[in-house]
Amino acid sequence: SVVDSVHGGELSQLLQNESLALADAQSALALEWDSVQSPGLYCKTIGILLTSPSGDRSRTIELAQDAVRKFPDTSEVWVKLGQAHTDPIEKIASYRRAMKLNPTRTAVMKLLSDLLLSQAQVDDAIALFEHGIELGQGSGNGNAEFWKAHAEFLSRLDDAQQRLTAAIAKYPERSEYYEARGMLFVDKNRIDEALGDFKSAFKMTDVVDKLGNRIASRAGKLSDERRPADAITIAELARDHGADGVRLDVALCQANLKLERYEEALAHINSAIEKDTEEEHYWLHKLKAEADFALGQFEQALADLAKAIELNPKDGSSLYWIPPDLVAQCPDQAFRDGMLKLADDMVDNADSAYVRIGRAGLLAAFG
Repeated sequence: SVVDSVHGGELSQLLQNESLALADAQSALALEWDSVQSPGLYCKTIGILLTSPSGDRSRTIELAQDAVRKFPDTSEVWVKLGQAHTDPIEKIASYRRAMKLNPTRTAVMKLLSDLLLSQAQVDDAIALFEHGIELGQGSGNGNAEFWKAHAEFLSRLDDAQQRLTAAIAKYPERSEYYEARGMLFVDKNRIDEALGDFKSAFKMTDVVDKLGNRIASRAGKLSDERRPADAITIAELARDHGADGVRLDVALCQANLKLERYEEALAHINSAIEKDTEEEHYWLHKLKAEADFALGQFEQALADLAKAIELNPKDGSSLYWIPPDLVAQCPDQAFRDGMLKLADDMVDNADSAYVRIGRAGLLAAFG
């Protein structure tokens, strides 16, 4: 490790390296920390150790405890101590201390409220947000992140609908509560009421695209829940209010695929691919292949799957995205041969259990 030769003051220089690896952080534990007077260096090392299951949890806790002894008035070190602890009582105590030092920090409020809910301390969690709202009226905590966190919190309670309705009555200008209640109505299959709340949310928000993306994501899941018609209704409402992104087109594509409206599905996925300028969403090409195959455009479907594999050569699902039995029954010999070649090439270029399972399923369908 690069820290094997690090001593004393050089520890600070090492930990400022943004590419600090887990092995370096583990090695850093053995170095001299008495001279370290930066809470940020402690937090960075602890954060890296917490991201790996191979990190020494007991030693990480000791390091966090050392940090709070040195910097008792720094909120972030208490957050790290809470994250390091496994005992919920210790975690709650640490997060409460962090909140006392920085009562308007939404991220810590979310950590603490989630933990309180898991311990059935519902009233305490509710009081936490109510106190935040009181502070926010004069301290700048009334930002979208906070209101969104509060709306999401209320959505998780047993009486979520009543709580959200009360919040809307109290804060009618906050789009977050309309959005959260709309999502709740979607879950309850009360689409007309959901549409009403989403319309109100769009009127109240300045970030139409972000709201549209979240609604589109929920619409996409409706297709998996065998509610494609509802998915289209909700996605089109988002589009009518100015949302226009990849997720919206994907949701409309998936719903139309379920309804066997392949021309419409193809139009939406082509639109999504045009907007995906980074070409990171390999799965868009799998959806396009599904639509092209259903329309009998076999050469294009094969090219779509080849593109998906090019973008993610380890994704074995590309080999059975179109059901293998349909591939084997395809009247186009070139498509059948092309699929078998794609399978062989995947094994040659990116051999893995996932890829081999995909090829095995394909070969089994061919008998």
